[in-house]
Amino acid sequence: MGSLPVWSEPTILVGAAERPPAQGNWGNADEWLPNTFRTVGSEQLLGEADGRAVSVLARLGYLAEWADWEDIADEIATLLPPRLPVAFLGPRDRRKRWSRRWHVYDALLPQRSAACLPCADL
Repeated sequence: MGSLPVWSEPTILVGAAERPPAQGNWGNADEWLPNTFRTVGSEQLLGEADGRAVSVLARLGYLAEWADWEDIADEIATLLPPRLPVAFLGPRDRRKRWSRRWHVYDALLPQRSAACLPCADL
C-alpha cells in the first residue's frame, strides 16, 4: 500500500480545474475544496498550474475564490490575459452561474459568492 501513487493537493486542485468531470461528485465540494486550498501554498499551486491553458487557470482562480482563498485567486488572476475566453465548470448546456471576473459558467458548485450571479440575473 505504501508504494501506491497518490496525488498531491496542488495536483488535485489543478486536476479538478483541468478536467472537472473527472472529479465526479461535486456535491461535497464544501468539505474538500476549501480544506484542500488551505493545505497548499500559492507557489506550489502555481508551479503545478504552470503551462496549463488559460481556461484551466480561469477555472482554478474561480475555484479558489469560491473556496474563500482570495489571496491565491488574486495571484492566479495576474497570470491571465486581459481578455478571457469563456470557460465552463460542468456541462455547457447547464449554466447555473456566471463569474464576470473569471469568465466561467458554473454548473457544478453550490452558490457561495455574490461575485457569481445566477444566469437568469445577467
